[in-house]
Formats: sequence, structure tokens, C-alpha cells
Amino acid sequence: MRRLIFILAGLLAALPVGATQLSLTGAGPSAGGAPAAWTCTDLGSALVACYDVTNASTVHESGGAVSQLDDLSGNGYHVTQSSAGNKPTYSATGFPGSEPGITCDGTDDWLGTSSTAVAMGVSAFAFFLSATGAASGDTDGRFSFQGNGDSSDYGATTSAVLIDYLPSPFIKWASYRAGGKSAVPPFTYAVDTAYRLGTVFDGADNIFYINNSAQTPVASTGTLAATGGLGLCSSYDGALSNYGGTFQRVILMNRAPTSQERTDIDTWLNYSP
Repeated sequence: MRRLIFILAGLLAALPVGATQLSLTGAGPSAGGAPAAWTCTDLGSALVACYDVTNASTVHESGGAVSQLDDLSGNGYHVTQSSAGNKPTYSATGFPGSEPGITCDGTDDWLGTSSTAVAMGVSAFAFFLSATGAASGDTDGRFSFQGNGDSSDYGATTSAVLIDYLPSPFIKWASYRAGGKSAVPPFTYAVDTAYRLGTVFDGADNIFYINNSAQTPVASTGTLAATGGLGLCSSYDGALSNYGGTFQRVILMNRAPTSQERTDIDTWLNYSP
């Protein structure tokens, strides 16, 4: 046994400087060699926009009133609110599990871009978020991408991707595009419970997700507007459908994710400090 130890020690000493060394304990690579945690930017060019309330440096707030949430994609699609009466509220413990979250009041709070700020995928797309069930009594609320400068409710020129909170306690997923539209029966949610929600259009089907569980695909065709406005807690301009609840993370993509990407996204949405 002593001879074996001497032999191993000699082998380790002979390794070049900087080479990965063997572990005699079976503990694997050191912490310095551990793979980095997945983040939304790992989606590369497929990422249109990404918002992460758990990253406090991206939340611009004063006394909890949020004026801007930075886009982490590098595309600069920051969502903003300049009107004091329409600013949602940030809390470091506002999301279930005493985690960071931004709460909208269901009446007139929202964050948004301009009407044509966001360049979106035309023939395929995906929209994911983590948010609570809307507060009891909330009559309608949404997270949405709406194209053609139209924020009306599914108007003739609207090209939209919606995660739509109907009168409490239901959620509807829908997408309205030139040449096709799709929607699914509402899902019944629990108030103040966190959900990971997604809608994906792969060019042939819309697939809707609840906590990474796929609902029955809806066959559909069509294209989305190339540019539009993004709204969190409402349409991009706050004109209608104000969500009353708390959200934490949001991802917008210009194509459908792969199976592995969808798993990574769901793990990322299911934040645990």
C-alpha cells in the first residue's frame, strides 16, 4: 500500500504545471473547474429578450417603485415606466419562497417597450416566464408581444403572442398571426402560487407549457410581425389587460427551443437562491 501511494505521488508530481490533477478522494473537479450555471444568454442569437428580477443590478427602482428592468440579451430591449402612478413594485422577498419579484397591481401598472422596438422571429418563436397566479378579482392581465404597432385586443392588424390571465382564476395562451391563430382552453391556477409558463410556435404547432408539462399541441400556421412592442403586466403601452400579481423571470426567443434548451429554461425559471 505504501508503495502504491509513492507511485501515485510520483505521477502527480510529474504532471505539467496547470494540468488537471487527479482526485484521490473521488470528489471530482475542484470548485474552480465546475461548469458555470446556465443563463438565458446561453441561447445565443436565438435570444430576443431576457429579464431577471433576481439580478438586482438590472432593476432600477426607488423606494420599490420600478422605472426600468434591463434586458440581459444584449439587444437593449429594456422595459420602462416613467409615470409614477404606473410603476410596479419591486421587493427582494415578494415572490413565493421569499424570493425577489416585481408586483403589478392589476389596475394600471406595467413595464413596456415602444411599439416597434423588438425584432421578433417571424416563422417561429417562444415566450417563457415565471409568475404567480393573478390576485383574486383580477379581471384580465397579460404578458405580450404585439406587432404592427397595434395594442388593441386581437384587432384585425394585431400580430400577438400572449400569456393572458383571464378573470381569476384562469390563464389562456394564445398567438395571433397573419395566416393563423391558436389558443387553448384556460388553465385554472391558484392565487399567489408560482408557475412556469410558456408558449412555443415551431412553424406548424403551438405548444403550451405549465411547469414544463406540454399541453396538447394546437395545429396552426402563419407568421408573426417582424417588429413589435413587449409588455410585462399589460400590452406594451398599458392600454389594456393589466395583470395583478408578481413575476420574476422572462425569456423571449426568435425560434422554438430544442428539448435540452427547454429543460434549461425551465430550470432557470425555477429559481432557487
